[in-house]
Amino acid sequence: EQIKELEADLDTQARADAETEGERITENAIKAIISSDKDRKEMVIKQLNARHMQRRLEALTTSFRHRSYALRDMVDLFLASYYSSRSASGMRKERQEAEVERITGKMKDRRETSVKRHRKRPS
Repeated sequence: EQIKELEADLDTQARADAETEGERITENAIKAIISSDKDRKEMVIKQLNARHMQRRLEALTTSFRHRSYALRDMVDLFLASYYSSRSASGMRKERQEAEVERITGKMKDRRETSVKRHRKRPS
């Protein structure tokens, strides 16, 4: 918004200067004056840097969100004794496998929900 205001001011100033000097000025000449203005260039660079930082922070946020899901899933598996070093026998092993299946299914559902929710966000 500030860039647009500066461009409008530069446009007005270029036209006024040309009129004062009794010269005709073309649209291309006005665009060149606006593009080469030092203050405008600085504002554009600041805007580009801010956008770049915003995108990096969004990527970092997404990365941490995915990491949190992975950690939560690992905790769920640990609690279900998925990483147990003891071998379970008979009924206990079947219950353990059923619990692991339930948790991995829940993990899959969470990931799918997260992906759907992420895709719906406007960029």
